[in-house]
Amino acid sequence: MNYELPLLQVSSTLTYFDLFNYPLTKSEIYEFIHFDSSTKELIDEAISILISEQMCFQFGEFYTLTNDPTVVKRRNDGNLLAEKKWPLAAKTASFINYFPFVKGVWISGSLSKNFMDIKSDIDFFIVTAKNRLWICRTLLVLYKKIFLFNSHKNFCLNYFIDEENLKIHEQNLFTSTELVTLKPLINSTLYYQFIESNMWTKNFIPNSRISAMWRCRDKSPRLKRIFEKIIIIFPLNWLDTFFMNKTVAYWKKKFDRLPPAFINSTVVSDKHQSRHHPQGYKSKVLKLYEERIAATNFASRKSTLEQAEVV
Repeated sequence: MNYELPLLQVSSTLTYFDLFNYPLTKSEIYEFIHFDSSTKELIDEAISILISEQMCFQFGEFYTLTNDPTVVKRRNDGNLLAEKKWPLAAKTASFINYFPFVKGVWISGSLSKNFMDIKSDIDFFIVTAKNRLWICRTLLVLYKKIFLFNSHKNFCLNYFIDEENLKIHEQNLFTSTELVTLKPLINSTLYYQFIESNMWTKNFIPNSRISAMWRCRDKSPRLKRIFEKIIIIFPLNWLDTFFMNKTVAYWKKKFDRLPPAFINSTVVSDKHQSRHHPQGYKSKVLKLYEERIAATNFASRKSTLEQAEVV
């Protein structure tokens, strides 16, 4: 049996998570395996081959391409800190759910992978009512600026979409990883609809699973529902567009020295979505990932790639 494909899959998967110094267990390697579905038996054999060739290293239950056991301690410490942060995240999500036109609140970023360190933020992925995204976003940002002094440590709001446009059109490995690891805290029904709308992630991570709910709540506060019915008498569609235009104009002025192509890929704004990552983190990760994959010289491992067969 030829093990070339599972060897490349395992190496690719570990390479991606090694960018974050995050070793994986065997079950996690299988869950996040890249680009094609392979059996657990093939993956287990591929891991064994990589270890025998010293292309992969095992420390307890964890596997990494880096021969450094300190990454395991870092992961364990980060997992413990994440467990402590989940109650705060859930409490904050419940608070966000009181804001008008919020329909879903989910955790993204490092906490969604059950990892935190002293530099990590708690990142929220917000789903809003149709044509109310910019009203909702503006209210939340104003709260952060006024009452939290613009701190994003435990209140990071980088991604908004509306409930009738759940499909994410940017399709790559980074975005796929972020989407399949989202953790719903408010509105599980909408979360399932979101997963169905983004089945394209299976092209990158075919074995991904639906996230377990962490005390997920599905009901909006009664006071909020009443308030939303009352303010419908106002020209809300106009107001939503007004807030969008004002925000986009502010961003253009703020980032006018950066290349337009870079800004267009990191700060996305229209009536149905708002994604604000001006540091270009996604692009940096994907570029570094491609560089490390290209630098991996499997051709010199012919004994592994071409002759690893089982009768």
